[in-house]
Amino acid sequence: MLPGLTDLFHAVLAVSVLLVLGGVAVIYLGGSVVLGGVILVAGAIPLIYMAAAAVSHNAKTTGNWRRYVTYLDAIPEREPEDLRRIVPPEGSVPLGALRQPETVAVPQCPGQVFTSEDVPLTIAAASGRASVLAWMLGRPSPPFTFHGASNSSPRRPAIAAALVCGHFGELARALDGVTGRSKVIEAKGLGVFSALHYASFLGDVAAVKTLLSLGLEADATAQTFVVSPGYSLDLRSHDDGRFHTGKLKGCCQMTPLMNAAQRGSLPIVKMLHEHCVDIGRRDSGQKKALDFATAGGHGDVAAYLKAARRPRNCSGTGRSS
Repeated sequence: MLPGLTDLFHAVLAVSVLLVLGGVAVIYLGGSVVLGGVILVAGAIPLIYMAAAAVSHNAKTTGNWRRYVTYLDAIPEREPEDLRRIVPPEGSVPLGALRQPETVAVPQCPGQVFTSEDVPLTIAAASGRASVLAWMLGRPSPPFTFHGASNSSPRRPAIAAALVCGHFGELARALDGVTGRSKVIEAKGLGVFSALHYASFLGDVAAVKTLLSLGLEADATAQTFVVSPGYSLDLRSHDDGRFHTGKLKGCCQMTPLMNAAQRGSLPIVKMLHEHCVDIGRRDSGQKKALDFATAGGHGDVAAYLKAARRPRNCSGTGRSS
């Protein structure tokens, strides 16, 4: 409800309550029953109308929510022509209508748990269904915002879900030539980590190469978490797809290079280095990518980072360490 309408609603409510109380007082104190009855009815009518409107609005919102959850459930299984008949009207599920999260089954991504907090494109990306992705990305509205209750900050961005579920290729092909695709590519999750952080940590060389070619910032920092040395974290084996599952130790302001070094992925470390990332950059705990590689026992990565110098195509000179 708009601020002006909210103020008007409260004003009418207050006046109506005062009229009802005034009518009761007139009758109770021995005044004119007719006058008191008129005042009481004058106040009661708006109250009854507002109560009925509130019940009707709640029923409509609940109905739209059920339709929205039905739509999410259908994405992994149904074709676009069926989804068109199920999809709720644009903007019919506002943020204030968010109900208790409900599980959404995505059989194409075993081991991961998706809920009604995940926006439609995330569910589609997790399922890897090319026809559905093409339909969603062909719509005029930003694809990860329509209908959803978590519009501005998806719990899990579509690209992250595609990476975790092994369907990045399908999403990348669907994004080719899409107007406004940068909104999908640059979307960040609740942990403020980008798709490049996900891909670097997963060791997905092809995905990192594609994301860099799409213009994603190679040296961006994120509130990702550090996994204790010796602990192998595979995002595909955990139910929330976030970095903070497992034995944790410290955080934050990590770069994709740090994630790749932590994972021990030398090809990705080399690729990011060639894209002019700052090898000597430190996280909030004053650790560099070299420290993560060393702590994880990734000798080849550590050796590369020690010897690395800034590529000739990058501005500046000397080692970036």
